[in-house]
Amino acid sequence: MINDKINEFFSRNFKEDNLLFLPFIASVILFLTVALIGSFLGSIAGYLTAFIFWLLRKIKLIQISKVMVEAEVIE
Repeated sequence: MINDKINEFFSRNFKEDNLLFLPFIASVILFLTVALIGSFLGSIAGYLTAFIFWLLRKIKLIQISKVMVEAEVIE
């Protein structure tokens, strides 16, 4: 039922209703909404990952060590 209403709304002839700009405005609003939510959730995911990594280091499940490596250098 909801899909039928959405399809009916967007399948109308926009030229007759002088709504030529409606698909453009709808796509811009959708893009801005997704971009805002994505940046917010991305920040939360970054902080959560850093916290989990810090926690694993504190309980000694992850260990960071320095290793001497022989490497070739262009002089």
